[in-house]
Parts: sequence; C-alpha cells; structure tokens
Amino acid sequence: MQKPSAALDITIDVKARIETAQRLGEDNTDLIPCFIAKPKCTCPPDIAELVKATSGSLVPLYRYLGPNQFGRYTNHFYTTSPDEIGTTFPGQIGKHGYRSEGIAAYIYTDPPLLVAPAVVPLYRYYHGKIHDHLYTSDFNELACGEGNPDGYNYEGIQGYCFKYSLPGINRPLYRYYSDNAMDHFYTTNEAEIGTTTIGVTGKHGYISEGMTCYVA
Repeated sequence: MQKPSAALDITIDVKARIETAQRLGEDNTDLIPCFIAKPKCTCPPDIAELVKATSGSLVPLYRYLGPNQFGRYTNHFYTTSPDEIGTTFPGQIGKHGYRSEGIAAYIYTDPPLLVAPAVVPLYRYYHGKIHDHLYTSDFNELACGEGNPDGYNYEGIQGYCFKYSLPGINRPLYRYYSDNAMDHFYTTNEAEIGTTTIGVTGKHGYISEGMTCYVA
C-alpha cells in the first residue's frame, strides 16, 4: 500500500485539530483560512474570438446606385435584403432602376447574444424629395427616429455593425456626402474618395463625414 504524502499528512492533521478545537469550543480561526476554497480565475472570452465564432451569422450589405429626382445616377442605396432590388449581380439593373455594385460589407441582421455588447444598430433614413438614403449608428442624429426638418424619414434598423475596431476582423465604414449629387455614400475603401479626413473634399465632390461604424 502506497504511503500517504507529507502534504496529505499535514492536511489530515490540520483537519483533526480543527475538529478537536470545535468540540472544545476553542477559537480555530487561524486554521480555517487553509480550507477556504479560492474561486477559479475565469477570464472573460476575448470579443474577437466570439466574433470569429459567430462569423457565420454575418450577411452581405449590398450596394446599389440608382437615379435621383432628376434621373441622374447619383443615389447610393444599401440593404441586406436582396429582394428589395431583386438582383445582387454587379452591373445588373433591378427594381426602381437601381444597378447592383456588389457587396459593400458584411454586418449582422440579428446579432448573436455573445457579440451583442460589441455591436450597434445601423439606422436607415430616406429623403423622398432628393432621393437620398442616409445610414447612421447614432440614433440621436436625426431626432431619435423621428426624422428632421430636412425631410429624412426613419425606415428602421438596416442591421448591426461593430462599435470598435477588431484588428484583422473588421474595418471602418466611411461616410461621405456630395452637395452636388445630394447623396450619402458609404465605403470601406478609402481610395474610392481619396480622403477620410472629416470636412475634406475628395474625388467626385464627396466630402468626408467621418466613420459610421466598423464592418466585416
């Protein structure tokens, strides 16, 4: 029979001393800390790993270009629902005269609970008079969904994008506006306009309005 280790002998001895002290009504507080169970350290999972694990829930955010009120093709439109336009094939024209420009990014339509703290809604608005779609992650930007005096009407949540950068996983979704085209434009490719500095005018007359959120 294997002899108990010295550590086990000490443990048995201390337990016996505590039991004896309890029977005699003596103070044994100096011994009790030896047996207080310490909680196991469980660090919260890295949000980047959770995003990777739920990447299958990401869906395409399709990009289209359609006519404005004058019939000029300057109205950019983004949606996660291919049925809205009826095509996702680049170059093909679908409903309302919108031409598909492929996939702009990937976002969640219904974010998994695991990544909920890391995402924010992407709100969608539409200005009927100038045919401009506006997307923002700031619900207060246009009177909390009530629209504003300029004529933008709330159309609901388009999807969910990321609040902050996760290197190697997501990238900024830049926002621009052209006074001439009366169009908001969104892209992850800063080379399309040539600047990401707020207030600076880039290619095609588009002015940088900063970043909307992060997308995959």
